[in-house]
Amino acid sequence: MIAAPPAACAAPLLEPEDWPRWYDTLDEVRVLARDDQARPERVALVIELPMASVAFTLAQAYDLPHSVSGRQVDGNGRVVDVAAEWTFEPLDGGHGTRATYAFEATAGGRLMRAALRGSRSLVERDLIHGFPRALRARVTGE
Repeated sequence: MIAAPPAACAAPLLEPEDWPRWYDTLDEVRVLARDDQARPERVALVIELPMASVAFTLAQAYDLPHSVSGRQVDGNGRVVDVAAEWTFEPLDGGHGTRATYAFEATAGGRLMRAALRGSRSLVERDLIHGFPRALRARVTGE
């Protein structure tokens, strides 16, 4: 649980350019386009892994304050079919939030599959489990 309402938990996700400052797994994040409400619509991300640089662009979708999701629309081919989703469930009368993060991706080739398999624990720890921990720390100041 995060000791903040859902809107406060979703707010940092609306500023992707700041993500690398509080989530150091991401090496570069750029907003390529914004929607008519000035929310990030296309977000380019770069993650430097020991074996390769992984770059992809997500098309973002919003159902605020309940969810933020992204689906891959472009990339350097090292990963494909990237899908990420945050969901925010109010708890404690709206004073707390259960934040859930889901991430899926497919390696873009045999060599990348082998490399990711070899560093699976690192990828899971930093990329999958690290983002929720970093968001909680960002929101609560921990």
